[in-house]
Amino acid sequence: MVNLDSDVKYQEGQSSPQQQNGYDCGLFVAAIARTICSWYTSSERVNRERIWISDVKEQVTPTTVSKMRNEILSLIKELMSVS
Repeated sequence: MVNLDSDVKYQEGQSSPQQQNGYDCGLFVAAIARTICSWYTSSERVNRERIWISDVKEQVTPTTVSKMRNEILSLIKELMSVS
């Protein structure tokens, strides 16, 4: 369970992954949000001072965003077939 009463600080990252085209910005935002949430809830987050931006830089790439696009498309198709 996540302790939402913990000391939360604003931290500005130096740079974040950027899309290389004009249409993946929303997917990059979703991928970054998913990575941050995964980092926050991870049991491996022993060093509380470790900033999440390093995980974002490692995990959010054009390749992973492309895979996420396919995951979302598959989910949409699955939900459409249930209706």
